[in-house]
Amino acid sequence: MNTPRPTPDSPAVNPGYLRLVASVLRGRGFAVDALLAAAGVGDEAALAARVQPCSLREVDALVAAAAHAGAGPELGLQVGQALRVSTHGPLGLAVASSPHLRQALRAVERYGTLRNASLSYRVRGTPRGADLELVERIDLGPTRSFYLSVMCLVLLQMIEAVVGPAVQQLQLDLPLPEAEWRPRIERHFGGAVRYGTPRLVFHLNAALLDAPGLTADAQAHAQALQSCEQQAAALRAVLDSSCAAQVRALLRGSAAQEGRYPTLEEAAQHFDITQRTLIRRLQREGTRYQALLDESRKQRAWWYLLHTPHPVEEIAARLGYQDTRNFSRSFRRWHGSTPSTVRRLHGS
Repeated sequence: MNTPRPTPDSPAVNPGYLRLVASVLRGRGFAVDALLAAAGVGDEAALAARVQPCSLREVDALVAAAAHAGAGPELGLQVGQALRVSTHGPLGLAVASSPHLRQALRAVERYGTLRNASLSYRVRGTPRGADLELVERIDLGPTRSFYLSVMCLVLLQMIEAVVGPAVQQLQLDLPLPEAEWRPRIERHFGGAVRYGTPRLVFHLNAALLDAPGLTADAQAHAQALQSCEQQAAALRAVLDSSCAAQVRALLRGSAAQEGRYPTLEEAAQHFDITQRTLIRRLQREGTRYQALLDESRKQRAWWYLLHTPHPVEEIAARLGYQDTRNFSRSFRRWHGSTPSTVRRLHGS
């Protein structure tokens, strides 16, 4: 399913997963409210009531606070082990009720981003069966080893929810260093592992893919897929109805990078759509990408002139202009005056 590529601050992770992290930490004797407060998440009561997805930055902050308190790298494996297929909502039910593993993997590939927008899944046929690959849709930064260790066990659980114990039939590519992680992984996964690979991939043989599902239920599977599709449709409707707002948010975030606004092609890639689709959606809302880019630059230029001492040449560079004269022409078109005149008349 196409969903926008998240940023560190965009809502991406179902809050139920953060609640599970808190539960694991509490079970290990940590002062959870203090860790949540340090991460800027509030307390357990606030987290229990939360409906809005958590940002990657919030997850980072909680994992960092837990590490500082002594949780160690085992936390990801402990969270992964504590997760159950039912934790994943309708997607988990669709997996567990699948007639065979191939069907389950199709559901994971199509709807996985509904649970965590920072990760998606790719299923590719191979001569021996298929590969299930974890796709990192954003730089996971300092929490990458946490996510990878969690997802190693989550995907294993999903596979075994359909076909039963299958560890000895699986091969795993794991992007973690062998010297540090092999003793930890072997306590949870007894299959063949290649460490230090670029991506996390489960290699599955054809017999495993076609084995009948242990808890196959055609009616439950159809209902679960329908629920997933309803969630996906609701998300698409939100995105379709507010494409300009989504682009404005992207441009605001890009402005903080000083001088690096995305091109139309990069913006389309961010939203996992084609350039043509992005152009069409913006036209439907009566605007264009260049108009939104000009709007962002116009607002940012005014703020720089009135609130910073930066010279005009530096402001132009911060707004992505390689030529100061082009910036001055654009500014005159926006405001009817030169940057120097605006600063003289309106600056502090």
